[in-house]
This record gives sequence, structure tokens and C-alpha cells, in this order.
Amino acid sequence: MSKKQSNRRRNSLVRLEVEKILYSTSEEVAFQIISFAVPTNGNKSSLELWELENRLTSIFNSAINLIREVNSNVGEAFSFELKRRSRTLMDDLISLFLESLRDAFREGVDVDYPMPRVIRLTFRNKIENVAFIKKDYSMKVYEVLRHLLG
Repeated sequence: MSKKQSNRRRNSLVRLEVEKILYSTSEEVAFQIISFAVPTNGNKSSLELWELENRLTSIFNSAINLIREVNSNVGEAFSFELKRRSRTLMDDLISLFLESLRDAFREGVDVDYPMPRVIRLTFRNKIENVAFIKKDYSMKVYEVLRHLLG
């Protein structure tokens, strides 16, 4: 195998490892947001974005560290983009989540913004299975994270 082929293969393996990290990170992010949003008892829940941001920050930091182990340059680029988009990233993720909820429940969910950085959700029917929302939403989060890397 030539050196050029070896480099291509190594780059492909690095890209694959980064993709796996981004995918698992997107699943963790989706799980955290959904667990905050879906009521355990009753039909009301609230998203406190400050607390959620703190949880997601640790998930993103873990992803940065894992990517740095695979390729330090890609890890630094990901870290830079997360910092650059830090003011809007959470709002984008929440907007995508609300879009997924509305797609799944149509008029069966009411969204209220009683205070800055707090969102209240009221579901008209009891929610029993959110796996279909998690799959759709985690793919949207994955696309956002992939977009950060360019």
C-alpha cells in the first residue's frame, strides 16, 4: 500500500471516529432535553434553559476531549465553533426540539414562555412513548453538530 493510500485510509478512520463521537453526543443531548421536557407525572413540564445549558456543556466538553484524542486539530476546531456559537446554539437546539414536538403531537402540545430562559410545555394527552421523538430529534442535533465541523 502506498503512502498516499495509507494517509487516505487513516483520514477515513479519523472521520469515522469523529462521526461516531458526534452521533453519540447527539443522542446524549437529545436524551437530556427530552428528559427535561417530557413530564413524568401529569401533563405539564418546564425547560429551565440555564440548568439545561450546564448539563449540555459537560456533554460537549466530553465530546471535545474525545475528538481531541482522535485528532487534536479537529477537536480544536469543534471547540472553537462551540464557543463561537455558544450564545445561539442552545436556542437553536431548543427550537429544533419544539419543532420535533409539534411534528409529533401537532396541536397536542402548548408552549408557553412565562419567563426568560424558561419554557413551559403542556401536553393535552398523556405521553407514553417518546422513542420516535428521540430518534428524529437526535438526528437533527447530529446535523447541527456536523455543521459545526463544516
